[in-house]
Amino acid sequence: MKSRVRKTKMLFENRSEFMQLLIKDINKGINYSLKRGFIPTFRLNAYSDIKYENIKIIHNDIEYNNIFELFSDYKFYDYTKLTNRKTPDNYELTYSYYGNKKAFKNTLNTNQNIAVVFEKLPKKYNNRIVIDGDKTDLRLKDNDGINSIVGLKFKGSKKALQDGINEGFVIQS
Repeated sequence: MKSRVRKTKMLFENRSEFMQLLIKDINKGINYSLKRGFIPTFRLNAYSDIKYENIKIIHNDIEYNNIFELFSDYKFYDYTKLTNRKTPDNYELTYSYYGNKKAFKNTLNTNQNIAVVFEKLPKKYNNRIVIDGDKTDLRLKDNDGINSIVGLKFKGSKKALQDGINEGFVIQS
């Protein structure tokens, strides 16, 4: 956790240095993956919701609109609580429902997949197929299709479950 905090601080205090380190790490990930026959895929926001699509970078004296333009041959994905984001084709976002019914309804009017926590996974929810999001964290259209509900089973105590239902975060079966 200390490392995540340090990196987030660096992003805001020394963005240029942070982005150069990120480029280095992505290149390492690409090389590692390709040597082992994997498809390099990256998730930049495991604990944040930073709009990397809006961060310009300079690399080798060339300006890019964002990290996704620099690495346009590779796929990136994230979960987000922010709606209506405009992202490049190689950056796929799954909207994370957190009890905001208006944002959920607005997202239902798009092709964007939506992650929802359930008490028990249904087969369909709001006329969308529910896929088991606990099988993998990898959220790409290649895996999930479009217009899917990514169902996540609630994990926690009975009290926490009831609190989640009361707050609207967990959908009751």
